[in-house]
Amino acid sequence: MNHKIANSEHWTQIDPYELLDVLIDTDDMFCLLDQDFKILRCNNKFKSYMVLYGRAGYDEGCNFLEIFPLDDRLYWEKVLNKALTVKSFTETYTSEKLKGRYFEIHFHRMKLDDNKSGIVLRARDITEKKNIEDKIIQSELFAQSILSTSPDAIVTTELDGSISYASNKFLSLLGIEKVEDTFSKNIVDFIYEQDKELFRENISVAAAGSSIKSYLFRLKDINGNPVYAESNIGVILNENKKPVLILFIIRDIQDRIEAELEREKLLQDIAYSRDQIEQEAARYVELNVQLAESEKKLIELNSAKDKLFSIIGHDLKNPIFTILGFSQILEEDYEEMTDEKKLEYIKTIYQTAASIQKLLENLLTWSRAQTGRLEVNLEPISIRNVINETVDIVATQAEKKNIEIIVNLNSTLMVYADNNLLETVVRNLLTNAIKFTNPGGRITVSTRDENGFVVVSVEDTGIGLSEADKNKLFRIDVNNAEIGHHKEKGTGLGLILCKEFCEKMGGSIWVESTLGKGSAFYFTVPIFQYINK
Repeated sequence: MNHKIANSEHWTQIDPYELLDVLIDTDDMFCLLDQDFKILRCNNKFKSYMVLYGRAGYDEGCNFLEIFPLDDRLYWEKVLNKALTVKSFTETYTSEKLKGRYFEIHFHRMKLDDNKSGIVLRARDITEKKNIEDKIIQSELFAQSILSTSPDAIVTTELDGSISYASNKFLSLLGIEKVEDTFSKNIVDFIYEQDKELFRENISVAAAGSSIKSYLFRLKDINGNPVYAESNIGVILNENKKPVLILFIIRDIQDRIEAELEREKLLQDIAYSRDQIEQEAARYVELNVQLAESEKKLIELNSAKDKLFSIIGHDLKNPIFTILGFSQILEEDYEEMTDEKKLEYIKTIYQTAASIQKLLENLLTWSRAQTGRLEVNLEPISIRNVINETVDIVATQAEKKNIEIIVNLNSTLMVYADNNLLETVVRNLLTNAIKFTNPGGRITVSTRDENGFVVVSVEDTGIGLSEADKNKLFRIDVNNAEIGHHKEKGTGLGLILCKEFCEKMGGSIWVESTLGKGSAFYFTVPIFQYINK
């Protein structure tokens, strides 16, 4: 198609009849109407869509409004009258007759040969695009629900500190009733006066792309009172690795600070009175124990928080890229694709979105585990069914890399486990094996009975691990950002999740690997028949 013709700003330079002749076989629907809404000219695509309204055969000379049922005519009469008075505008249209299909319709007023006004309509079917956008929005809303329930206050700002998101925890921390009260505000507005200068400096550091950990400062509540807080300040990057937002994960440490101040007061009292040394020392020891417990809990909560956000960034990225990739292909090559191929891509998008939802549900479960709120429901389960179902879920990923998955299940016994935790362990080990196995490789899943446990192994022919890399696994205190000969990307937190879940079910997990030859991950689950023996 000639580019100038396709852009409405050039239409006024072209004879409308000549324009419709040029666009007779275009992928978009075009129709030329006179000021009485009579069809003067339309292209083949427009004619083919008339069958949706049961109006096959409607062509030049017919009144455009007669195409539509009475319920739709008022809408069309309104927009067509508008088109005679406005140079151009765009509408999104659907109706009950279209059975869920959506069209983007552009109206453009033109002068006809008799110097009377006419209307050129250009319509494009955007149904698939809209459905995909709706699914992505649902996934984003689900992810946002995780942020809103975090025990820490979470705030995101623009690079200058302007607040773009504030969680309910942040509002309650400062006594703010409505989130609207944070709109058009800078986060510095909520910082205690004496701490503002240093806080601004840290915003500048973060805006330049650097993260800040365990930064202590004071917030200011609605009554002007200081609220002691500790924050990790991170940076959210765009696809070009440029900072676009600043992320604040803020923890209320008022109780800890008050305890520290109390400890300092006790030390001063001890210096003033020798007679009270014994009593004050005992109290000091007690406070130290409380502080140690508080610090331990803070460390655990910090680790849990870091794991949660790392897993979100690690395990959500690939399926979201899958959705975006298939969506882009559908948008760009939709007309050239067969219906079978379209359905295949749509099914892949749906399955990927469903896997994202399931991952987020598992993350919520794991988050509850870190805060002691996870209910582990141990019950008799067929491990054969769990493995087979999980292999089916990851089969698409394996097929994309031409990786063969062999299932060799020798155990027929029931295990005593939590179904959700067990499925999560198997899925994580399989997806890791697919990730670290070269195209054309092989993954073998097998089971055996041993000393009252079922031993499950997931063995691959991938890149393998060195001794140094093996020692990094299952640990939160080391950086697993890059491991292996090819420096494959990953957080290692999926394996930490597997270790915690195995232990909660009474089992264990370990790895055997040779660099360059592949890895075998093993985990055990108690056999149900041995539980009461």
